[in-house]
Amino acid sequence: MKNPSIAKLAKAAGSPMKQDPTKIGTKESLVKPKKISFDPTPVVPKPMLIFDPLADEQQQKFNNLLKEVEAEKTKVQTQGLAGLLGGKKAYV
Repeated sequence: MKNPSIAKLAKAAGSPMKQDPTKIGTKESLVKPKKISFDPTPVVPKPMLIFDPLADEQQQKFNNLLKEVEAEKTKVQTQGLAGLLGGKKAYV
């Protein structure tokens, strides 16, 4: 650019006058398009893990109940005559 004050003003204003006017229309002035990659698959957010003390307590109670039921079944199957006739082994 011939006049530096005009170039400074154009640059400050964001004008396309950033190139030398003598190079406009040449191969040097052409801007190559940028390739944009587009992924059409939707993004699914991961579920947040929320600590719930009530649900944790209920889970522990349920697991304890299952253990008690299994222990009661084993006790009934191994007591008395059922244990002598080959009931479920208490210590497996």
